[in-house]
Amino acid sequence: APATAHPAAPAATESTDELVRRLLGPLTRLLRAELRLDRERAGMRLDNRH
Repeated sequence: APATAHPAAPAATESTDELVRRLLGPLTRLLRAELRLDRERAGMRLDNRH
C-alpha cells in the first residue's frame, strides 16, 4: 500500500503550536546568550549592527 500523508488532527496541531509558543522564549534566550558569549570570546562585546 502506498504511503499517504494524512493531515494532522486539529488537536495535535493545537498542542504543537502550544509547545512551540512555550519553547520559543527559552530557546531565544539561550541563543542570544550563546551569541553574546561568542562575541565576547572574539573580543567584540558590543553589537554594532545598529
